[in-house]
Amino acid sequence: MSATVTAYSVWRDLAHQFLGNQERRAINLNAEFRTFAQGDLSISDYCRLLKSMADMLGEPVHDHSLVLQLLTDLSPKFGHVQSLLSMQKLFPSFLDARSQLLLEEITKGSKSAEPATAFVVSKSGSIQPASGKTGNTSQGSSNNSRN
Repeated sequence: MSATVTAYSVWRDLAHQFLGNQERRAINLNAEFRTFAQGDLSISDYCRLLKSMADMLGEPVHDHSLVLQLLTDLSPKFGHVQSLLSMQKLFPSFLDARSQLLLEEITKGSKSAEPATAFVVSKSGSIQPASGKTGNTSQGSSNNSRN
């Protein structure tokens, strides 16, 4: 005995398959949104991805909640800005927080990424960092070969 397959039964089965996973997908998206951290992402990328995740949740995420999530998992290098933003009397909007973080990122980017290192020339002519560790510079090597 063969069962009759109708368009309605196929449609119903497909709808059940995809809509049946809707709650599980919502749980997974919510967990991903709540645990999303900046890591090595730029502020622009971090904010864009966070906003995109919030939009995919299927229910509105209020601006205040979005800013709290933004500030929660910022990179530690933005710790002082995180404190300043969270202490403002008028809590910032997502766009305001993003703008202030972008400005901080640009400001930090224009400064030297590494601190300057001082070098000392020893009596033997080798060049060493001021901390006393031997440097592997070509000038230091050539000076050592002359002695």
